[in-house]
This record gives sequence, C-alpha cells and structure tokens, in this order.
Amino acid sequence: MPTLMTRPTFDLLVDVRRQLAAGAGPLPPSTDPSYIFVPWAGEQLIAKGRGIYYVGIATNADEAGSCQSFEEALKDTEKFCRCPTVGYSPFWRFLDRLTRELFNGPYDQTQEWWGWSNLLKVAGSAGSPDTWPLSFSEKQRPASLSALQEEIGRLQDSLIVVVSANDYGILYGSVDERDGWDTHVIESTKGESRSATYVALREILTCTSLTRIT
Repeated sequence: MPTLMTRPTFDLLVDVRRQLAAGAGPLPPSTDPSYIFVPWAGEQLIAKGRGIYYVGIATNADEAGSCQSFEEALKDTEKFCRCPTVGYSPFWRFLDRLTRELFNGPYDQTQEWWGWSNLLKVAGSAGSPDTWPLSFSEKQRPASLSALQEEIGRLQDSLIVVVSANDYGILYGSVDERDGWDTHVIESTKGESRSATYVALREILTCTSLTRIT
C-alpha cells in the first residue's frame, strides 16, 4: 500500500480519536475530532526509502464526521496528492521548489519520489491547529509520536522536511534530538509573493541531505 503507516498504528489512532470524541463535550466545537490522517508515499520512496518526506502540522477539517477505514483515509490522501487542488498555496509551493531542485520536475510530476505526512494525525473539526486547546494535541501525542517514528524508520537516505514552528512534542522527543536537525531558516526565492514567504520563513527541519536524482 502507498503509505509508511501500518494498520496497527491506524487502529491505535482510532482508539485515540474515540477518546477525544468522548471527552469533547464541554470543549469548543473546534476540538471535536474529525478524520484520521493517513500519510501517503510515492512508489519509489516506498521501494527505495529514498526521496522527500514532507511533513506538515495537521490537516484542516471542515466538520466532524464518522471515522473512516484505513483504506478510505489512505485513498483520500492519495487522491489529494495525485490531483493536487491547492498547489498555489505556500505549503505546496515550497515542496515544488524542492522537487524541481532534486528531481528536475514540479511536485505534481514527480510524485513517485515524495510522500506527505503530518505531525498530528487526528484533525480538529474546525480551525487550524494553533486554535485547538492544548489538551487536543496532548492526548494524541503518544500515538502521533509513535506513528511518525514508524514512518521515518522506513526511510533510508531521504530528505525529511518538517514545515512547522512547533514540534508538539512529537519530533524532537522521539525521532531525533534537536541537535541532529538543521533548523536554519530557509529564505524565500526572489520574486515570490508575500504569502509564499510565510512558509519559507517558518522553521524548516531537515534530517539529512539528499543529492539530486535524475
């Protein structure tokens, strides 16, 4: 399957989502859990463990809904990656710059070499992660931490890029110590819009360098 997440890990996240839903009654609507995010990875990234693994914070969900199956959640992520509809956003434009440099092509034409994941695997039903109460990320931290650790453990010689100014206790505490990551700020390229600068000026974490693949 085109993912670095295993089914047992997904089952663990289903339990976490159930616990979040049970405790969401008195909390703001934005903390109601929506779907579980299942990461996607291209064919060459899975086969060779070599490519780009692009990690965001969490997906923005419009509403709370029933929990999808592992296959349904993966299908949604794959459909989005195969047919991107928000390629103009700063987040995806930064990935596009990386794939053009390393793979000699735009991100929507080099999908076999990259994958997409998030730090937080259970999304809130409204708003962005920075608007969710601290308890929402804390309750899912152990499971999300374990999931990311599993994903990165299957990579060998890859560039891992985490686009987030906050690791939510998931990245540094489990995958590697902070000293093992390059945390310098990557400047935006000349001529890009101010909105693109937003992503470029966020904290970019890279685990290892990757030579160009042609």
